[in-house]
Amino acid sequence: MRKRIIRGAIRLLAGFAAVVFLLAPMTTGTGLILFVSSILLLLACLGLLKLLKDDRGNAGYGSTNPQE
Repeated sequence: MRKRIIRGAIRLLAGFAAVVFLLAPMTTGTGLILFVSSILLLLACLGLLKLLKDDRGNAGYGSTNPQE
């Protein structure tokens, strides 16, 4: 349950970063800083979501007997 809430918060933060990415004006210095920082934030959110990914898809691979 806690992981689900954290993943939702990270997705919400990534959504805000995507909106800033699309709407940031590239003509001013501040707009350029917003644009670059939104890219960095999106990459950070992607990395965090990869870390919190469930490993249920890997179940069943390998031996279930530890003595083999």
